[in-house]
Amino acid sequence: MPRSKDAGGRFYQSPEVVFGRILKGLRVAQSISQDELAFRSGYSRRFLDYIEHGQKSPSLRTLFNLCSALDVSPGDVIRDVEQHVKRPQ
Repeated sequence: MPRSKDAGGRFYQSPEVVFGRILKGLRVAQSISQDELAFRSGYSRRFLDYIEHGQKSPSLRTLFNLCSALDVSPGDVIRDVEQHVKRPQ
């Protein structure tokens, strides 16, 4: 998984990685496959896989579309990401 280093050389999880983990967690909790989420959201399964693995950063529109497909609040998802990102000091 992609990780970044802070000024002190310590590793931390990027927002993209954290978002991907949260997205996958929401999808799995609802027993939805990547194929089903792709169908519901209009994105390809490959694109969703890239997002879930932190290799792509979704646009704001993509974030809203994915949250709508999962019936969750984009604000709640962003708050979860913010709470889980270990920020470099």
